[in-house]
Amino acid sequence: MVRVNELLANINRETLIKIKIDDDHCFMGRRISLDSYEYYQKNRKRYGNAIVTNISLNYKMSEPHILIEAETTMGRWTKKEWVK
Repeated sequence: MVRVNELLANINRETLIKIKIDDDHCFMGRRISLDSYEYYQKNRKRYGNAIVTNISLNYKMSEPHILIEAETTMGRWTKKEWVK
């Protein structure tokens, strides 16, 4: 189990990345740009501690990038239906 912050610490700052967390937050750009991305920095504790669910290389764009998909603990909760 790897957290987003742990993974990002091992990625070169010039690498193009795309981060998708809980289907509501997405960042695309160079790893170095994430340090100044205001939305991510305001939610750094929540997003940085998100659990990585998928890592892949995406070649669909002109420049390949690393796609990181993750879930926060809030995204993993599901509603349970009670049976009577």
